[in-house]
Amino acid sequence: MSRPRITVVTPVRDPHPVHFPQAVESLLAQSMGDFEHLVVEDAGEFPGRAVPRHEVAGLLERFRDRRIRHIVHRDAGIASARNRGLAEARGELVAMLDADDECIAERLALQCDAMERDPQLAVLGGQLLAIDEQGRALGTRAYPLTHEEIVSQMPRFNPIAQPSVVVRAAVVHEAGGYRARTCEDYDLWSRLAVRGARFANHPQILVRYRLHAASMKRRKLRASLRDTVAIKREHWRSVLGFRGHLRIAGECALLCLPAAVVTHLFRRLSFRPVDAP
Repeated sequence: MSRPRITVVTPVRDPHPVHFPQAVESLLAQSMGDFEHLVVEDAGEFPGRAVPRHEVAGLLERFRDRRIRHIVHRDAGIASARNRGLAEARGELVAMLDADDECIAERLALQCDAMERDPQLAVLGGQLLAIDEQGRALGTRAYPLTHEEIVSQMPRFNPIAQPSVVVRAAVVHEAGGYRARTCEDYDLWSRLAVRGARFANHPQILVRYRLHAASMKRRKLRASLRDTVAIKREHWRSVLGFRGHLRIAGECALLCLPAAVVTHLFRRLSFRPVDAP
């Protein structure tokens, strides 16, 4: 069997009955069809309850597309699920897609073309359009484009959007893969940067990034803040400078605020309204 041009990995646990199928549909509608889609179900046991083991298969039944592979992963945690997807991937390039987000139709073609034009490029992200539960546009989030801009910003914030990313699987394997922490992506990019990996972000919006009350993005926001600070101190302490330490102080101060306030501030500061000039 020939290798696909790219593998797409979607970790999923307790899938939303509407948003998860929409994520899959956005892949099946891609302008480039030479891919495989690995749906890695986080089926580990959690304290006090067992994760449902039938929902993912039931929601995938409607598609009947041979490019989709459903993998039941027994080791709990999103980092472990991402690593399982990377290990099972047949493509040398691997794209990540969260279970409640959607790709634009040209995403895979644009990123494959860019990665193939530059064999030294290890990680390629893109721009995001935030959407609400009904799919309405909330705002855009812009990321720096060049390797130099990305690495210079990495001590301050995470300049690569995990839901939009394509990586070379071999490079991630050599770095030890994702580690089990809340900001597993920021940690991985930091380790790759130290190893000299090349980064870029595509200038176009590639992913419709869903924000809603039940999403893990919102539920993990405070934990993400704590882990962001820990990663900066672990990987970037020597280059933080005064502004970097001041930013950390601000992030620590946010942890003292109610979760709803932190979520509101995150949206206001991270996303530019779509009708802004």
